Amino acid sequence: MGNKMISEAVMRLTRRQVLAAGGVFAAAMALPGGLRRAVAATAGFDYYIGPNGSDSNAGTQASPWAITALNSKRTTYAGKRVGMLDGTYNLVDILGQPSGPFDTNQLLVQGGTAASPTILQSVNLHGAIIDGDRPRCTTGAECGLIGPHSSYLVFDGLKLIRANYRAITNTLVADYFTVQNCWFNDQVFEVGTGGGKNSATLFMQRTVGSMVSNCRFEQAGSPIDTNRHAFVQFYEATDCVVEYCTIIGNATPPSGNGVHFKDVNNKHLTVRNCFIDQTNSTNSFSKECILWHGNGGTDGKETCHHNVLIAGNYAAPLCSEGNSSSWDIYNNTIIGNPKYSQAGLDHLELGSPTINVYNNIFSRQQLGSRGDMSLPAIGRIGNVDYNLYDSSPALQVQVAGSTTAGSLSAWQTLSGKESHSQQTADPLFVGTGVDAAKWQLQSTSPAKKLGAGSTEIGAWAGQTQIGCDFSGAAAAKRPSSPTLDKVT
Repeated sequence: MGNKMISEAVMRLTRRQVLAAGGVFAAAMALPGGLRRAVAATAGFDYYIGPNGSDSNAGTQASPWAITALNSKRTTYAGKRVGMLDGTYNLVDILGQPSGPFDTNQLLVQGGTAASPTILQSVNLHGAIIDGDRPRCTTGAECGLIGPHSSYLVFDGLKLIRANYRAITNTLVADYFTVQNCWFNDQVFEVGTGGGKNSATLFMQRTVGSMVSNCRFEQAGSPIDTNRHAFVQFYEATDCVVEYCTIIGNATPPSGNGVHFKDVNNKHLTVRNCFIDQTNSTNSFSKECILWHGNGGTDGKETCHHNVLIAGNYAAPLCSEGNSSSWDIYNNTIIGNPKYSQAGLDHLELGSPTINVYNNIFSRQQLGSRGDMSLPAIGRIGNVDYNLYDSSPALQVQVAGSTTAGSLSAWQTLSGKESHSQQTADPLFVGTGVDAAKWQLQSTSPAKKLGAGSTEIGAWAGQTQIGCDFSGAAAAKRPSSPTLDKVT
């Protein structure tokens, strides 16, 4: 039963567009959970950009364009492969200080088509460094280093540093935008002299079928605004995915949410195989690992699976506010540090028609104000089972914002669910390695055989990668956007 439930819940995305670079593929690497990442054949690029290039050059590797060609030659490179040569591209030195949203002092990258997307890629992984030099729009308006405003666009293997407000912003109905294998570091969320309204390292608005895959986000935050800033934010988005990403919160400047899905028009969104660690977020500026905020669309599900989510002491690993979609939350490892101040799964009682929570590990030393989970009315709770909870203090579940079950047995009686779930004083994580690797299970862990059919539960069940892994990214010189298939 467990495998069938997992298969049916993996994803409901209907996207099958293959953003192939020229339509030629050398291999399809099978990844866990039914995802296939198609990798295009290794080949040269159509055009090259270099740190000492010129727009009057031929755009070859020997005679590259300058980075300003992304603005001046949009019709030339649209639907082509553009390679960025090693070096640092200081955008303030090259383009000047931005004075308003999406002006000519920012990069506006042209997309392509479904059959031939535009690919902007570092020739050597992270060798091309785009330096924002902390620009601040003088008008206080929304701005970013790069503002792609068209569909079918892939950013691959870039490193973006010292951004202000946003590193990449994608708005105005630009669909099927993929950011993969990128590294974002050292950013401040500010606008003008004010705070960071809807600021994010990576911001996508009114987009369909877009994806953030195998990226690392760290050292970003706002010394002013405490409300609406995040490492990744999707706004009014549909059928979008964040996967295989590593997000590391920080204390200075205080970081915001890890992933934030915002606005009532969000629906059919997925976060999977991510490692989000808010351990260093030690002050009240810190926010949720994942915040689903104001989602709409009762015709589908929001999905969160195979993630390691570590809360800071001031927010929840996962929080939903005003959500009207159904939920599938399974095979996550949910960590309090040493607690979650609200709940491990917080505010899920607000509007959710059906919620499924299974095969998860909950580990913390203290309880938040709403316990381990805050769930909807009993009649709207679907498959909730095969979970492993911390036994000290005992499980606490809040139902519909009021009724509380203060133990696993009380919760089983109240809900009629969780007949296979257990509690333990120690899930027995391995505790060694880097990032998500520490949260794999020892062979004697009770979570190793707790699932249906004596299978493993938690984020690492059946998986070989949680969070980003750049070790294999450099070999794919011309990768496509992943192809998403529903598991049957």
